[in-house]
Amino acid sequence: MSDIIPTPAEADTRSIEDRLLELTQNTRYSLISQLTKGGIPTCNKDIRVLNEVLSAADTTSLALKKLDDNNSNAHSDRQAALLAATIISNAGAVNPFQTTTVKLPANHTLAAGAIDGTSITEEEKTLGTSEVTYNEFMDKFNAD
Repeated sequence: MSDIIPTPAEADTRSIEDRLLELTQNTRYSLISQLTKGGIPTCNKDIRVLNEVLSAADTTSLALKKLDDNNSNAHSDRQAALLAATIISNAGAVNPFQTTTVKLPANHTLAAGAIDGTSITEEEKTLGTSEVTYNEFMDKFNAD
């Protein structure tokens, strides 16, 4: 256990948890090397110990991998939040949930001739859906 607790002369800035994890991982790897030095053990006791050590090593490795993935996801989430905040602030808003009422001018129709070569048809002035088939539409379009 003295390997875990640093002496004042050591400049190890890692936490006690990190040093303990490194010690247990190194101990597991030493046990695995020792138990498999002559090949896969044939003694039931050694097989049982090896299975337990391998299981613990797998569990630790998977937990560390998951922590790395979570840290990576958290970084991506922070980057997305910063991007959204930048876009929102560039649009002039401070609060992304702030709602404003857009006021349209009283007369929001185009003046005649405002757009060259176009005309508004009666169908465009009606509200709702148009019940016309594709062929009827194309025939009318080609006729114009």
